[in-house]
Amino acid sequence: MRKVITFIAVALLALCAKPLHAQEFVDPIGDQIYDGDFTNFYLIWWNTEAQNWYGPNTDQIVGDYRPNGEYDSGGAHTGNIVVQVWESTLVGNDATLNPDASLGQYNGGYIDWSVSAGTNWSGGGFCLDPPSGDPTQIDFSGMGLNGGNYRFHIDIRKSNPETAQINLYGAGGSAYEEDGASFQVGDPNGAQQYSGPNLTPNFKVNEWQVIDIPVSDLHAMGWKNTNPFIGNFFTFLAGSAPGQNLAFDAIFYYKDNNTGINNPNVNRKLNVVVSDQTVNVLNAPGPIDVYNLAGIKVKTCSQPVFGVDEVSKGAYIIKSGSAVAKVIIK
Repeated sequence: MRKVITFIAVALLALCAKPLHAQEFVDPIGDQIYDGDFTNFYLIWWNTEAQNWYGPNTDQIVGDYRPNGEYDSGGAHTGNIVVQVWESTLVGNDATLNPDASLGQYNGGYIDWSVSAGTNWSGGGFCLDPPSGDPTQIDFSGMGLNGGNYRFHIDIRKSNPETAQINLYGAGGSAYEEDGASFQVGDPNGAQQYSGPNLTPNFKVNEWQVIDIPVSDLHAMGWKNTNPFIGNFFTFLAGSAPGQNLAFDAIFYYKDNNTGINNPNVNRKLNVVVSDQTVNVLNAPGPIDVYNLAGIKVKTCSQPVFGVDEVSKGAYIIKSGSAVAKVIIK
C-alpha cells in the first residue's frame, strides 16, 4: 500500500505548486487524524461510532456536550442533555436513526429534520436540562476571553434556499444561557428572514455546506463564555416552508494549533475528519479535489466538505492547494 501511495504522490506532483513529501499523506485512523494540530474539542454532535473509528481521542475532548437523553410521551426525559423540537414544528426523516420521529431525537448518524405541515415557523435546540442535584454545566470558559485559536465548526445541508438561523449560546454573567451569537444559512441572494450575517455565500440546495469560523468572530456577534451555565447552548430556526429539510453533522468547537493556516502557499498536510455522513477538511486553503488511488479525479468541491454517500467506499487522496491527505471511507 505504501508503494501505491508513493506513486500517487508522484502523480500529483504536477498538480502542486511545491514538491510534496511522503509524510504529508495522513491516514485519518486513530491517533493520526488530528496529529496534534487540532485539540481541545467541545463536542455538540459527533457520532460515537465515527469517533471510535476516526477520533478525536478521549484526551483531546475538553467538553462532551452531546445529547445523552430521550423524551418519553409524557414529556419527561432521561439523561441531562437533550435535543428539543419546539411545538412539534419538525419531524425526523429516518426512523432507523430516530427512535421518536415526532421529536426528532436521533441517537446516531446525523440530524435530519423536515418542517412539519401546517406550521408557519419551526425550530429546536440542544439543551442541558439536568435533574435536581445534578451539578453538570456547560463550560466554554477554557477558550479564553477572546477565543484565542479556537474555532466553531458545523456541517449543514438544506433542501430549500430559504434561510435558517443558527444560535450559539454562552453566559457572561449568569448561570443560565444569556449571551449568544446568531447567523443565517441559506441563499445569500434571497430574503434574509432572520438576524445575523449569512455565512453560506456559496450555498447550493441539497449540498453540504461547512461553516468553520474563529470563536473571536462569535465574540464580535455577542457570544460570551466567562461563566458555566445550564439551558440551551445550540438552537436553530429552520424556516417555514412545509417539507423543507435541514440536516446537521459534525458540530463542535476546537483549538487550531497550526500557524500560518490562512496562507494558501504554505505547504502542509490536510487534516481530515470523517463522520458517518460527511468528510471534512478542517484546514483546506481553498476548494478540494478528490482522487481515487488510480489518480483519477472523482469529485471537486467548492466547500471543504462532502457526503460519504457521494463516493464509493474505499481510499481516496484529497488535495487542496499544495496540500494533500489520504482518507479511508468505510
